[in-house]
Amino acid sequence: MNQVVDNYRETLKCHSCNHTLEQSFYCFFCEKIQEIKGKLNYFSIFGLETTYQIDLNKVDEAFDLLILVLHPDYYAQSSETDKSLALEYSTLLNNSKATLIDPLRRAKYLLSLFSPLTDQASTTPPKGFITEMFSLQEELDHAEETGTISRSLKKEIEDLATQTEQFLGDAFIQLESKPEDKLIITTIQEEISKFKFIRNLQDRSQEIEQKQTNLH
Repeated sequence: MNQVVDNYRETLKCHSCNHTLEQSFYCFFCEKIQEIKGKLNYFSIFGLETTYQIDLNKVDEAFDLLILVLHPDYYAQSSETDKSLALEYSTLLNNSKATLIDPLRRAKYLLSLFSPLTDQASTTPPKGFITEMFSLQEELDHAEETGTISRSLKKEIEDLATQTEQFLGDAFIQLESKPEDKLIITTIQEEISKFKFIRNLQDRSQEIEQKQTNLH
């Protein structure tokens, strides 16, 4: 894997009190914001292993704790350096959380860690999959015209997303043991491309359902 600096584990001492840090951004012992050198891995920010299948509750818990102590408003009377760090870290926190809680964005980000030179837009899904997507789009067109989307159609789309997430989870586990395997990387690229189509279906399905709800 590309060696992104894992400051969650490597930055061990507070630069102010020399106390062992629980988290890279902030010392909870002396309540001082920390200056980080290097690029942070989004997973390590939340104390997670760098893998696709993650505990979203841990992301939420770590985010809620860190955003309180790193919010820029908290540093209104602090030094310019601390103000700048608070703004930088709070932005990074929001971006990293948004990436990790979204299974599609998480997959793209994780692949970029394993294979930073990989062109994620270069792989086209199989023709059979494209045909299936067109068929579902037509069903959504009909649902939009009638103003009603069936439970079975919604379930079919959500099942596709769930299956793709599970497949990506398995593929990334394989990639962890064989990080240079181009076949696994290509497979993941293909699943990400498929996920993009499925995400469009999910978005359309939710929009139609919302319109349907607003009419009642």
